[in-house]
Amino acid sequence: MGSGLMERLNAVPVLQALAPWCIEEVGIHRIFPAGRFIFRQGEPTTGLWAVLQGRVAVERIDAAGRLVIIGVWQHELIPTSIPGLWDGGSYVGSCRTLDDHTETLWIPRERVLDWLSAVPEFADRLCCYLADRFLLIQKFDGDTRGRPLPAQLAVLLNTLAGRLGSDIPLTHEDLAHMVGAQRETVTRTLAQFAHQGWIDIRYGHIWVLDGPRLARAAGEIEATSI
Repeated sequence: MGSGLMERLNAVPVLQALAPWCIEEVGIHRIFPAGRFIFRQGEPTTGLWAVLQGRVAVERIDAAGRLVIIGVWQHELIPTSIPGLWDGGSYVGSCRTLDDHTETLWIPRERVLDWLSAVPEFADRLCCYLADRFLLIQKFDGDTRGRPLPAQLAVLLNTLAGRLGSDIPLTHEDLAHMVGAQRETVTRTLAQFAHQGWIDIRYGHIWVLDGPRLARAAGEIEATSI
């Protein structure tokens, strides 16, 4: 296992609980191009996936048949690969790569279950990770539910920039699926943000230029909408 790969593995906190030889023995290292599905909603959970380099979008089809993007992840476990580990159920969402040369690690379900019993620190870190991601989703839902679309988009972009950096590799269509709005409405709102100098719109990417101003704008937008 090369030093570069080891550094990327160590960037995933949950995996730090495992000896490198454990991961090297059973883990399968793969690289995907942009736009490739790593796994799809409804497929049997075969193992645990981690993103070592690049970014992925997690999405699912809801009960009404609508596509909803749950979030974007990098340098961490892919959350929707976790629930089915215990009962062998299906993946609860699909995972799509956003960047070329997206680097992943797959660990078979059976070995993950063994580690959960044999390595208490691994089990503890996995539980903490799930709790942290649950709180992140709950906080975002609480910060956006029922607010005007511009305020929702401002919160979303500022949140994504805080986790991923200024370059957000999402299209207007992707953002629309995240906030449950029409793409055209999202495009008009993003154009207003760009006119204010808060973001820069590029093909397939949104660059956040002023995250603090976006955060303040969310509250101001809501106030002027009451």
